[in-house]
Amino acid sequence: MLSNSYLSSLIRRETIAVEMVCHGNICRSPMAAAMMNGKAQSIEVPRFVVTSSGTSAFHSGEGPHP
Repeated sequence: MLSNSYLSSLIRRETIAVEMVCHGNICRSPMAAAMMNGKAQSIEVPRFVVTSSGTSAFHSGEGPHP
C-alpha cells in the first residue's frame, strides 16, 4: 500500500510519467492510457505524461482493437 507521505510528495513534482502495459499494446493498455490521459487533463500541476506499451512484439505494427 502507498503511504500518504509518498502520495503527498507526488504533488510537488512538475511532471508524473505513467506507463500502461499489457501483452500486445492493442487493447488494454491503449484504452487505459486514453482513460488516464482524459482524467489527467483536468489536473494542471503536476503535468501527467501517459503512454502505453506491450510486453511482446506479437501485434507489432497493428493498431488498437476497436
